[in-house]
Amino acid sequence: MLRLSLRNKLLTAFSMLVLPLVVLLLLEIHSNWNRREKDLIDDQLQTVQTLGMQLDALFDSAISEGWAVANDPWVKTLHAKVLDIHLKQLVLSNSLFAAVNVFDSDGNNRGWGSAVSPAQPRSNIADQSQFRKAMQTNLPAISSVRQLRSFASPGIAVAVPIRDSRGAPIGVVSVVILSSRLTESFGQIALHEGQAISLIDTEGKLALDSRLKNLTVKESELFKNLPELQSALAGTSVVLKRVLSPIDHQEKIGVLVSTPKYHWVVGSSISRKIVFRELRDALRGQIAAVFGMLLLSAVLAIYLARRLAAPVLKLKSHAVLLGQGTVDQPVTIQTGDEFELLADSFNEMSRQIQSREHALKKSEAQYRRLVETAEEGIWTIDENQITTFVNPKMAQMLGYAQEEILGKGGMAFASPTEIPMHDRQIELRKQGLHTQYDLKFIRKDGTPLWTILSASPIYDEQGKYAGSLGVITDITERKKNEQDLARLAEENARLYAEAKRTLDLREEFLSIASHELKTPLTPLKIQLQLLKRLSDQDLLATFPKDKLAFIVSSGEHELGRLVRLVEDLLDVSRIQSGQLQLNLKTVDLSSLLAELAERFRPQFATANCILSVTLQSDLNVTADAFRLEQIITNLFTNAIKYGAGKPVSIDLRLEKNQVVFELRDEGIGIAEKDHARIFSRFERAVSGRNFGGLGLGLYITQQLVTAHHGKIQVKSQLGAGALFRIDLPAA
Repeated sequence: MLRLSLRNKLLTAFSMLVLPLVVLLLLEIHSNWNRREKDLIDDQLQTVQTLGMQLDALFDSAISEGWAVANDPWVKTLHAKVLDIHLKQLVLSNSLFAAVNVFDSDGNNRGWGSAVSPAQPRSNIADQSQFRKAMQTNLPAISSVRQLRSFASPGIAVAVPIRDSRGAPIGVVSVVILSSRLTESFGQIALHEGQAISLIDTEGKLALDSRLKNLTVKESELFKNLPELQSALAGTSVVLKRVLSPIDHQEKIGVLVSTPKYHWVVGSSISRKIVFRELRDALRGQIAAVFGMLLLSAVLAIYLARRLAAPVLKLKSHAVLLGQGTVDQPVTIQTGDEFELLADSFNEMSRQIQSREHALKKSEAQYRRLVETAEEGIWTIDENQITTFVNPKMAQMLGYAQEEILGKGGMAFASPTEIPMHDRQIELRKQGLHTQYDLKFIRKDGTPLWTILSASPIYDEQGKYAGSLGVITDITERKKNEQDLARLAEENARLYAEAKRTLDLREEFLSIASHELKTPLTPLKIQLQLLKRLSDQDLLATFPKDKLAFIVSSGEHELGRLVRLVEDLLDVSRIQSGQLQLNLKTVDLSSLLAELAERFRPQFATANCILSVTLQSDLNVTADAFRLEQIITNLFTNAIKYGAGKPVSIDLRLEKNQVVFELRDEGIGIAEKDHARIFSRFERAVSGRNFGGLGLGLYITQQLVTAHHGKIQVKSQLGAGALFRIDLPAA
C-alpha cells in the first residue's frame, strides 16, 4: 500500500478539492451550452405554435368569408355583371384577400372580385384540386402553394361550395391569398438576430419565408426534399439541432410544427453561429479562470502543507503517550489556530478518561428514568419474539398492566391482519436492518390503536441477533384525520370535475353562440349592403321587384332566425333564475297542433319530408298557449333538421286522462347513451359542424313540459329515426 507523508497528503487533498471545482466549472459550461440550446428551442416552439394558430385563424377567416359569400342569395344566381361589382367591393373592404371569385359547377368564372386583376378573360378552374375537392365533398378545400394565373405570383386559394336549397353544390367561392400577403401578415413578427420564419403547405411547398421578400415558384420548392419535413407534415413536432438551410446555406437550429387544424407546417430557425457567439466568448474567460484557479491552488497548497506539518507531528507523539497511559503530561502548542485548540482537546481528554466510569453509571440511571417517563411506548422482545420489557406508557396505550404483557408474544396484542407484515419486518431486523412501519394493535377494550413502530435489532456479545427494541408512537388521531382528508380529497376531486365540465360547457357554448349568431348576421349584412348600393346608385326603382322581394324576404328570414336565437338564450336565463312565468288557460291542443302542422307543411315539403297527421279532436289541456306552441315548434324544427328526406308522423290521443303527443321521424336517430344528455343545456347528439344551433331547443322544451306538470321521453337508435313523446294532464 502506498504510504504518503503528511505534507504529500495535504498536497494531494488540496488537489482533490480543486479538481471537483474544475470539473463542476466544466460541467457548468456544458450545462450553459445545453440550457441555451434548450431555451432557444423552447422559444422557437412557442413562436411557431402561436403562428400556427394564427395561420389556422387566417384560413378560418378565409373560409368564413367564403361561406358568407356562398350563402348570399344573390351570389347563388351566378349573375356575372352584378357579382363582379359586389365581389370587388368585398375585396376592397378586406385587404387580407387578393381576390374573391365565384365559379359555376363547370369551373367557369361567374363573378370576379379583385382590386388589381381584371375579370376578362374569365378563367376556368375545373382542373384545380381545391375546386374538385370542394365540389366532390361539399366542404371547404385549401389549395397548395402554386403560381396563380391571374396574378403572376405564388399564392393559395380557399374554395367554399355554393349550395342550392337542397344543400347540393352548384359552384364554389374562391378566396385568394397571395404569398406576398402572407409575408405582410407574418413577416413583421419581432425576431431574434438571424432568426427566420417559414410557412409550408401540406405538399411541402414553401408559402412564406421571412428571408425572401418576393417568393417565386422555384423558391417554394426549396424545403420539399427536407427529410424532417415529412415527420412534421405527419403531425410530429420536429427539433432540428443541426441542419443546413437550403436558402442561405448556413447551419441552423430550429423547429418544425404542424398547425393544429389545417396541418400546414410552421418553421423557425436561427443561425447557430449567431446563437452561440456569446457563449463562445464567455467560454474563453471561463477557461482562463480555471487555469488561474489551478495555479493559485497549487501555490496555496504548498504553503499550507509546510505550515501544518510541524504541529501535526508534535500531536502525533503526544497521542502515542496518551495511548500508553501517560495522561499527566500536557501538550503545549501555541499557534493561535485550530492546532492549539486540538492540543487543549488532548489535555481535556485525559481528564475525561478519569471521570468516565462515574459518568457511565450516572448515564445508566438517567436512561432508566427516561424510559420509565417517556411519552412514547418502548417494547423489547427476545429472539423468539417474547416480550422482555414494556414501559408504563406502552402498557397505558394498550390498557393493560405491565405484568399482563411481559412474557407474552410480541404480536399477541396486534390485529391478526398485521401478523404477516410484522413477520417480514422481523426477518429484515435479523439481517441487521432498522425498520419503521405502521402497526395496528387492539386495546384491552377492543378499540383499535394505530401506531408507528420504529424498531432496531439487538445483538449479544458474539454479535448474534438477540431480539429487537421498538419505539412506538400513537397515531390513532392522525389516522382518523387522514381518512377524513381522503374523503375530503375525493369530494374536492368530484367538485373539480364538475367545475371543469361547467367551464368546458361554457367555452363550447361561447364558440357555438358566436358561430350561430354570426351565421344570420353575415348574409343580412351583405343584403343590406346590396340594398344600400342600389339605393346610392338610384337603382331601386328599376331593380326587378321579384328579386328585391327575395332579398327582403331573405333578410326577414335571417332576422327571424337571429331573434329566435336571442329568445332561446333569454328563456334559458328565465328558467335558471326561476322567473319563467306561465299564462295558464284551457287550450284546445287538437286545434293548435292542426294549425301548426299546416303552418309547417311548406317547411316539411322543402326538406322532402312527407308529413302525416293523426289527431283526436277536442283534447284540451291547461297550459300557456304561447309556450305550448314553442314546445311543438321545437320538435317540428328538430324533425325537419335531422329527418330531412324522410317521412314524419304526428299523433295526438288521450290515454288514462293524459293527452299524449307523439312525433316520429325516420332520420339519423340518437344513440342510446345520448338520450339523457340531449335534454341538457348546450348539448347535442351530433356535431355542430354539420348541424347548426345552440343546443338549447330540447333543454327549453323539457323545462317547459315540466313546468306544465308533464313529461317528455325519447326512444331512438342511431340511424333508425327518433320518437319524441309528451304527456300532459288533460283539462
